[in-house]
Amino acid sequence: MKALITFALLLTTQASFAHEIEGTQMLKGGRETKIYVKDVKTKCSFDVEKVRNLMEEDSFGNPAYKVRVEVELSGKDKKKKIEVKFKKKFELNNLHKTATGSEVRDFDYASEEGARLKIDGSGRLTEIHFPFEGETISCLF
Repeated sequence: MKALITFALLLTTQASFAHEIEGTQMLKGGRETKIYVKDVKTKCSFDVEKVRNLMEEDSFGNPAYKVRVEVELSGKDKKKKIEVKFKKKFELNNLHKTATGSEVRDFDYASEEGARLKIDGSGRLTEIHFPFEGETISCLF
C-alpha cells in the first residue's frame, strides 16, 4: 500500500513540472516574402507592432503574452486583371486551451479569428497562417 501511495505522489509531482517553457519573447519588427495567391505573385509582409504580457498564467504558472501584428498581401497580374490586396491587424497570444486547463507555448501564437504564427528560439517569426477569402494563406519566412 505504501508503494502505491508513493507511486501516486511521484506521478502527481512529475505532472506538475511536466510543462516547462524557455520564456522566448517575440521580437518587434517586420519580415516579408513572396508567395502565390490565386496564381498571382504576391508580397506577404508582416509587422509586429506590440508585445505585451497578457497578465494571465497557464495551469503551470507560466506567464502568457499577446502580440498585435499587421499582415499585408499585395500583388497584381495585369494580363489576368487580378489584384490581391489585403491588410489586417490580428491580436494573437500564446495561451492555449488543453483538456486539463491551459498551457503557454513559447513558439506558437493563435488568434480567435484563425490566425496562427510560429517563432524560432531567438524570437523571430518563421511562419504565419491567416484566413483570406475562404482559404488559409501561409507565409514562410
